[in-house]
Amino acid sequence: MMMLYIIFLLSSFYLFSWLQGLFFSLFTQLSPLSLVMMTAPYVLGMLFLALGSRIAFKTTLFTRPRPLLFFLIFIAFFCILAILALFKDLRPSEMKSSLSWIAASLLFTSIQVLFEESLFRMALSRIEGNELPEHAIAYSLLSGLAFTAAHLSNPEAIDVQALAFYFSMGFVLMYLSLKAKGFEPALAIHLANNLFVDLVVGYEGPMLKRPLYLQPDPTKSLLADTLISLTLITILTLLFLRRSPYAKEEKKA
Repeated sequence: MMMLYIIFLLSSFYLFSWLQGLFFSLFTQLSPLSLVMMTAPYVLGMLFLALGSRIAFKTTLFTRPRPLLFFLIFIAFFCILAILALFKDLRPSEMKSSLSWIAASLLFTSIQVLFEESLFRMALSRIEGNELPEHAIAYSLLSGLAFTAAHLSNPEAIDVQALAFYFSMGFVLMYLSLKAKGFEPALAIHLANNLFVDLVVGYEGPMLKRPLYLQPDPTKSLLADTLISLTLITILTLLFLRRSPYAKEEKKA
């Protein structure tokens, strides 16, 4: 059954990759509307993954929602990224922004993050069964490797720093989710990171151009920022979990 589930996960990713390539080829003229249309592969991939897991393997991907935990971690990581950005050599972006671009980016990024977390954290953690695994380090390593491998086709993947970023993100997001016994940490950190890059500070990549306000000097190292930000949010998240009302509920249970 485990092998069948792994084959199912690989099939889900390849289906999404094929749909993504198809839609990217259809919408070559980038606009807010085309960015909204590009959410379709992520939505279809997520539905295939969630329904397939539920029907074929009796596996539920989502855990009981804890909005307060999500909100606290999201705000904390966004603030960490903002503080680190103050120490960068920033220049104004040449891209023109608008409310329609911002709205389209918010929609696209949210759906993109939800799909990636459904696949690389929620589904990957269920390969042994419906219960979340106890082996946090082993699954975190697996998540880091899978997350890195899935981004190898990205143009920036030729840079060792980018690969280190993807592995570190995959590892930390899975580790904190398993410690939290839920996926609020992964969703919050991933969403905060992507929205910050898309809407505030980031790079103009060849895949999807989005409304950036500021851009860092591309010659500067990002590895230090990655390690600092992930270390800080790991410490804060573990503190949140230890002192949150959810931790008290689990102790009573």
